[in-house]
Amino acid sequence: MPLASSRRLEGARGAAATMIAAAGLASFPVVIASVRHDGGPIGADTPVYVWWARLVGAVGSSAVGFRPGVPDVTEVVARAFGLSETATVAGLGCALIAMVGLAGSAVLRGGGERREVSLIGLVLTGVFGTYLAAGHLSNAVFAALFVLALAFVLDGRRAGSIAAALLLGAAGIAHPEFLWLAVAILAVATALAVLSRRRREAVSTATIGLAGAAVTGLGLLAATAGGATFDVPTSLDVFLIQTHQLDRLHQLFLERFVPKVTGYALWAWIPLVAIALPRLRGRLGRLLVAWSVVTVLGVTAGIIGRWFPPHRIVAFAFCLPLLAAIGLGVIGERLPRLATPIVVVVVGAVAVSAIWLWIRAPRPYTDPAVSAAAAVLPAVDATSGTVVVDLPADGDATAVGVIRSLNVLRATVPGDRVRDVVLRYPPPVEGDADAMSVWRATEDAAVRELASGSPEVTAPTAPAPAPPISPAADLLATIGWLVACAIAGAGWCRASGHVGLPLIERATGTGLGALILGGAIADRLGLRLSSRPVAVGVVAAVAVAGCLAAIASSRVRSKTTKRPTGATTTAATRGSLPSSIAPSLP
Repeated sequence: MPLASSRRLEGARGAAATMIAAAGLASFPVVIASVRHDGGPIGADTPVYVWWARLVGAVGSSAVGFRPGVPDVTEVVARAFGLSETATVAGLGCALIAMVGLAGSAVLRGGGERREVSLIGLVLTGVFGTYLAAGHLSNAVFAALFVLALAFVLDGRRAGSIAAALLLGAAGIAHPEFLWLAVAILAVATALAVLSRRRREAVSTATIGLAGAAVTGLGLLAATAGGATFDVPTSLDVFLIQTHQLDRLHQLFLERFVPKVTGYALWAWIPLVAIALPRLRGRLGRLLVAWSVVTVLGVTAGIIGRWFPPHRIVAFAFCLPLLAAIGLGVIGERLPRLATPIVVVVVGAVAVSAIWLWIRAPRPYTDPAVSAAAAVLPAVDATSGTVVVDLPADGDATAVGVIRSLNVLRATVPGDRVRDVVLRYPPPVEGDADAMSVWRATEDAAVRELASGSPEVTAPTAPAPAPPISPAADLLATIGWLVACAIAGAGWCRASGHVGLPLIERATGTGLGALILGGAIADRLGLRLSSRPVAVGVVAAVAVAGCLAAIASSRVRSKTTKRPTGATTTAATRGSLPSSIAPSLP
C-alpha cells in the first residue's frame, strides 16, 4: 500500500476511534437517565443554571454579572435549537464530559505523545470530568476551556497563543473564582521555563496568562455595566458568605473534603502519576508538573487556611488523568504483551467509579418541591410584581433542601418573574442550626414583602406529580451542544492551522469558548438572547467569523510559503555549493 494511502487510512481510523470514544462519554449519562426514567439535570446546583439562563434571556447578563458565561451560552443554545432551558442544562453536563475528554486528547497529541496514549487520555480525562459535570457546570466549563487552552499553548505559534488567551478569558467569564488557579499554573510553568533557559516559552506562557485574565476582566466589566446584579443565595455556601457566617463555612469545607475526595478514584490516579512523572519532558512536562505543584499547594492551603473548598481543587486537577494516560503508555512500553489488559482493567475500573458517582449524584428534579412549584405556577402567573409563595410544612427541612426548593421554584417561573419570587415555609421542627438560620432569613424577607402589600399564594399540601423530564430531550440537547459548538469552533481551529483529527479534538471546546464570548458581545449590544433570531444569529456569526478567519489565515500561509523566482530549494553550507542532501529551506 502506498505510504500516503496508509497514512490516510491510519488517520481515518484515529478519527473514528476518537469520535466513538467521545460519543460514548457524552451518551452514558443519557443511558443512565433512560434506565432511571429520569431526564432531569444532575447535581444540586443545576436548577440555578436553569433560572440563570431564563433570567439572562429576559433582562440581560447584568443580572448574573458575577458569572455570566454559562447562563449566556445556555440561553443561546436553548433558543437556537428550540429546547427548554432544563433540557439544555442537562445536555450541557453530558456534552462537557466529551468536550473535556477531547481537550485532554488534544493536549497529549500536541505534546508529542503517541496516538494510543492520546486516545487513552481522551477517555480518562472525560471520565475525570464527571466529577465536575455532575452539577458544577461553570467549573466544568472552565476546566474544559483551560485544558484546551493548554493544547493551543503547546502549538508554539502566534495563532495558538491568541486562541489560548481567548479560551482562558472565556473560561474566566464562566467561573471567575477559578481564574487565579489557572493563572497560578501558568505562572509556575513560566518559572520552570525560565529555569530551563527557554526564554521565549516563558514569555509566551506568561503573556497568555495575563492576556486571558484581561479578557475575563473586560467580559465581566461589560456584563456588570448593563444593570443591577441579582445576587441571592443559590447554595448554602453562598448563604453563609452573605450572612457572614464564615467560621461555619470553613468548617463545612473541612467536613466535605474526605467524603468528596474518596469518590475521585485517587487510588488509580496517583500510582499512574508516579509512573509518568520521571518520563515528563518538554513543554508538556513543564505544564503538567506546574499543574501538579499548584494542586498540591492549593489543597494544602485549602485545608490549613480554609479559604476555599479543597476538594474542588482536586476535582479540577485534570493533570491527574493526563499524567495517568502517560503512565499507562510507559507501562505499555515496558510490558507490551500485558499493555492491553492493563489498560482495559484500569480504564474500566475508573469508568465504573465515575458512573457510580454519577448515579449517586443529587437529582433536584426528583424533589417534592418540583411538584409544588408546578402546581403553584398558574397562581404566580396571575399576579404581578413580588409574590410570596408558601410551601407545605416539612419538619425535617434542611438548609440545603430549602435553598434547593427556592431554586426549583425560580426555575419553574418565566425568566421575567424569577426576581419576584419569595419563599415562605413553616419553621423546621427538627432543623439544625443551618436550617434555622436559613428559615429566619427567608421568613424575614417574606414578612417584609407581605407588609408592603405583596400577594401570597399557597402551594397545595399534596400536589399532583409534575410531568417527568424525558431522557430523549437530554439526548437532543447533548447533540445540540456538540453540533452548535463544533460549527462555531471549526473555522477558528482551521485558522490556527488545525485540520483532520486535531480539528475534531479542538472544535467543540473552541466553539464553546467562542459562543461564550459571542453571547457576551451580543448582550452588551443590547440584544436579548431569549430571541431565537438573536440566538441563531450568535451561532451563525461566530461560525462565519471563524470561516473568514480560516480563509484569511490560509491566504497568509500561502503567501509566506511562496519562494522568490530563482530561489534554491536547498540550504547552502557557508563557503560551498548547495548540497543535494541538505535540509530544505523553512
